Amino acid sequence: MYRIALLLSLLALVLVSCIPAEDPLVFAAVPADDPAIMRAHWQPIVDYLSGGLDREIELYLVPDYAAQVEAFRAGHVDFGRIGSSSYVIAQRDGVEIEPIASAVKEITNVPGYYGYIIARADSGIETMDDLHGRTFAFVDVQSSSGYVVPMCAIKQAGIELGREFMSGSHEASVLAVQNGTVDAAAVAQIRYYAALEERVIDVDEFRVIWQSALIPNVPIVVQSSMGVELKKELQDLFIDMPIELVRGPSRAGEIKYVEITDAHYDVIREIEAFLNK
Repeated sequence: MYRIALLLSLLALVLVSCIPAEDPLVFAAVPADDPAIMRAHWQPIVDYLSGGLDREIELYLVPDYAAQVEAFRAGHVDFGRIGSSSYVIAQRDGVEIEPIASAVKEITNVPGYYGYIIARADSGIETMDDLHGRTFAFVDVQSSSGYVVPMCAIKQAGIELGREFMSGSHEASVLAVQNGTVDAAAVAQIRYYAALEERVIDVDEFRVIWQSALIPNVPIVVQSSMGVELKKELQDLFIDMPIELVRGPSRAGEIKYVEITDAHYDVIREIEAFLNK
């Protein structure tokens, strides 16, 4: 009897070893901060999600917004945090992804935030009309607060900018204004406040000349082909995430995740449609 039990145990081990292991899931994070801060923020979150699913998850820090859309299109990533405008663009271009959650901003207490246009206080720029012919820094053509929303406002106001630059980050745009590289820039409100809090800039140096309406915060999205059960598990893990993980070292000023639907991004679709006319 003992030998039979031993043989059965060995057979079970052999059968288990023959079952192929699940491939790791890949999580991609939108490039919203310094790469070192991004990794320090997202790796503990990926570890938390991996432990919750009992499955390996790899962190992928994409170089820019467009690269993240292409990574989803090619199936190189399974889920991730993507820009609001990037999500709308990706869907419009046939990339099959869907939102499951978005983070609540502490400053607004909703999954949304504001965009600013800033200028040096000594620049003579006080209103949108003063932007005619001025040099201007945007963040990225797929950044909602760093391009899409402020560009819509600029065009609706009939403003003709001078030379335009893409800085690559909100922090770089703030510094470009501070250093006089450009006359004005579009930045996320929370990133501007972070620069003030970290004493990178002084409040007396700058003037906020425009504030947007509320912009939907970036979503956590999954490939639409992902299993329903796995989507729900991931959504629950984000919603139940401890606040210290949500905050992390990021300068995004977020306190928790909540469930979100596709309709939350209709306002971005309307703006994109206006810009594409």
